Amino acid sequence: MSKKKRHKQRPPAPPSGRPASSAPQMPTVARREESGSPPRAADLSLPTVNLQSLESRSFDVYQRFSAFCRIIAALGLGKGAAVLDIGGYPGTLTDTLTAIFPDIKCTTLDVIPCERPGYVVGSATALPFEEKSFDAVISSDTLEHLHCDVRTSAIHEMIRISRRWVIIGAPFRSPSVEFAEERVNALYQRCFMKPY
Repeated sequence: MSKKKRHKQRPPAPPSGRPASSAPQMPTVARREESGSPPRAADLSLPTVNLQSLESRSFDVYQRFSAFCRIIAALGLGKGAAVLDIGGYPGTLTDTLTAIFPDIKCTTLDVIPCERPGYVVGSATALPFEEKSFDAVISSDTLEHLHCDVRTSAIHEMIRISRRWVIIGAPFRSPSVEFAEERVNALYQRCFMKPY
């Protein structure tokens, strides 16, 4: 009787358009070195201080805000760096950033009036700032609320007023995103007996 070689079987492929792993992917930031060498991935671990401002958020807000915090940390914005949050009413992301990075100065802009320090009422398509006014311009879950005809203008405005960085977070419809949202909602429903 001959012995047959055992081959490791690969796990079955996920359904079409669905990710092989359900683990969330961490955002990456490519950094080009001054010497002109190819970009390398930056460390996107969160700072270990003042995380209470994130830990009290719902799981989806935690996921979105922590991604921005990781990117801001990876960029190494120094003391006094100016950051503009576009579409950030009422300033929740700004509050989170300033709690974790007390050395940066955050401004929030939105079309909805709000009485708070560092808040500016304005439109993303006609930003009321000079060129290169901010070290970084961020926008979390705002782009999808703009009509598709003005999204390009809003992005050009973000680039115009930024000295270095523009960071945009927005939902993009794809089979893998829909799959992930269905899985997370099913888990939430099992834990809390209601859909999120």
